[in-house]
Amino acid sequence: MSSKGHKAEEPWQGFHGPNLGVAIELYEEYSKNPEAVEEDLRELFDIWGPPPSDNESQSSTSADQVFLLPHLIWLGIMLMQLN
Repeated sequence: MSSKGHKAEEPWQGFHGPNLGVAIELYEEYSKNPEAVEEDLRELFDIWGPPPSDNESQSSTSADQVFLLPHLIWLGIMLMQLN
């Protein structure tokens, strides 16, 4: 699971606190059994890789992030539904 040419933390820069925690938990579930999470989320994890284990954030915006913005919005909605 690699991130296509950018640091693994960059796509996750908008996730902090509880939302980052939920993303980490979902990734852990995915890493044990990819079929345990929805297909869109599997694709996101395949592209972005694991979320960072700390609250570091990056300030740059890459073309990959802009392209993946709908996935980020979808993941945010999924996280809100879980809370």
